[in-house]
Amino acid sequence: MTATGSTADPVSAASSGPARPPTARGLLHITEEQTAALVDEELALEAAQAAFAATVDGTVFPSLAVHGSDPRNQFTLKPSASATHAGVKIGTYWPGNTEHGLPRHHSTLLLLDQTTP
Repeated sequence: MTATGSTADPVSAASSGPARPPTARGLLHITEEQTAALVDEELALEAAQAAFAATVDGTVFPSLAVHGSDPRNQFTLKPSASATHAGVKIGTYWPGNTEHGLPRHHSTLLLLDQTTP
């Protein structure tokens, strides 16, 4: 079930909307709930193993850890690229969030298709 309560395919539901010209590509936003419906532990492990194996022959960028105004808080920038895709993961860690009933970790991924002009 998606965040909207529909049992439709989450990726199709996320990409539905006004028709776009064939040459235009829109931004696809997939929520945490939609991602959880699409990715199980086995698929995540396979993807992680493939990503680590790809670093042997590919370009590896350093991660950047930056502190917020409170030195305990931090966020990381993890860029990477392959022949077909480029992306960045922005992750946060706020250890004090548990005191407010909030998650300590958040992340956002931006994946770019390098084959589309």
